[in-house]
Amino acid sequence: MNKNQNTSHKFILAHGLPGSGKTTLLTRLYNEDIKNEAEALLVNADDYRTAVDKAFRNAWYDAYNIKSKRDKLFNWEGSYNTYVDILCTNTDTIVNAIYAIVETFIERRLFITDKTWKNFEFVIYDFNEDRDNCIRNDELRGQIDPKRSAAITIRRASYEKIDADTIAERVIDRIDQKLHDTIQDCTVSVKIVPAKVFSYDDATDFEKMKSKVLTAAYLSGGQIKNEQLYGEGWCTGGSEWSYTGSEWNVGSDTQNDFEELDNIIEAIEPSLPFFAYKKIVKEVATIHEYTDSDYYHCYNMSCWTCDLNKLTEEMLKYVKVC
Repeated sequence: MNKNQNTSHKFILAHGLPGSGKTTLLTRLYNEDIKNEAEALLVNADDYRTAVDKAFRNAWYDAYNIKSKRDKLFNWEGSYNTYVDILCTNTDTIVNAIYAIVETFIERRLFITDKTWKNFEFVIYDFNEDRDNCIRNDELRGQIDPKRSAAITIRRASYEKIDADTIAERVIDRIDQKLHDTIQDCTVSVKIVPAKVFSYDDATDFEKMKSKVLTAAYLSGGQIKNEQLYGEGWCTGGSEWSYTGSEWNVGSDTQNDFEELDNIIEAIEPSLPFFAYKKIVKEVATIHEYTDSDYYHCYNMSCWTCDLNKLTEEMLKYVKVC
């Protein structure tokens, strides 16, 4: 078996209560990588209501499949950043999450490349315990969808300070116990970076509105990439073919409404006057064209898209934040 002892892969997680700003931070860091044309993968395990290891596996495969379909396959030889959004409020959950990541990547990389990583690097953004601000930050999410409210968890969840050396030692112990036949001399480094819970009361008007826009956007039903909201696509033409070599044209679908944008605006200000709504949509909504193809088809596609920063600016013209 070939071994690659030089490759190091970096995984970025966040420690803190719901409402701390973990998703916002990890998404922003991921978007910065994309803007700089750096390889990155964003894995959202927070929505999988199951054990940490299973949540990561399910979320990672979903993120991998999305990347494979829209961008390109995951580069198992690379060392770029993987951002993992999963709820970790104490040492046990962080150790479980890190071990699940290491185990999954060792198994998959062996299967794909017949090589193993020896070195794993973890950066953990450590949010302070501020339950009052976390509850405030969670309010809009609960208003949009009461089932998504985390208020009870914020009030009652255990929270403890974390130590990098303790986390690394516990993960290595578990690797030695459970994966000793698969990998030896594995290294796991852990770096903790302090992070502060977002304080709505101390924020600027733009920051307040942006927090509302992002919260609503994540629940809108659309896809968010690089601070752009993408609605559901529709086919505008294209072609299909069969294994016999025959080929035929495909007609166009009816253009979709930008329901995802409507959902955001309605969540933030349901009583917004219609004239204001029309002006906002006119300023921020554009049509994005792309192709969707596989072995038997090539479709010309379109979807509505919206710059969330521009939407924030337009919303501020008609909605007062408080």
